[in-house]
Amino acid sequence: MGFTTGSLNLNYSANANKNNGASGETSLRESVSLSYANKLASGDGANKAEANWSQDIAILTSESGIIDLTGGVGATTGVVIGCVNGFGDDIVFTRLKQIVIVNDSDSNVSLSMTSGVDDLGLTTTGGLILPGSGTVALSHPNSGYVVVTNTSDKITFKNASAGTVNFSIYLTGSTS
Repeated sequence: MGFTTGSLNLNYSANANKNNGASGETSLRESVSLSYANKLASGDGANKAEANWSQDIAILTSESGIIDLTGGVGATTGVVIGCVNGFGDDIVFTRLKQIVIVNDSDSNVSLSMTSGVDDLGLTTTGGLILPGSGTVALSHPNSGYVVVTNTSDKITFKNASAGTVNFSIYLTGSTS
């Protein structure tokens, strides 16, 4: 399976103005900006990737499910999503280099790993609550977040709200 290139680009900008005195004129300004680009070349190793995968997911009230990063899903309830690329090839991730999750709903989405301790910090006792309309982007271009079969290979998602929750997930990583 080949992968050409990948890039995660983030731009952050914030401006603040402060009125000075009774005249109401703006005389103090503060600006903050950040520009970040993480580019991955084709291949396995530092700053390289071999596969990408994305999925738009809709989950109903109280529904849960898993995203299986390595295939071989055992018995489970709920929605099960395997990583299959746009060419119909199964993807078995060994390391994740870039992860972006976008919550397209007003309600929260709960994300965690199904077992073991993982590099993402999404353990079964913790997890990540992605608020409505929230986005999270993680980048680990050198060695990547390790994916270990039967230990840290499944991302669990749950909708604890009333109504359908829609979110999108984008993964880029290594398969060897």
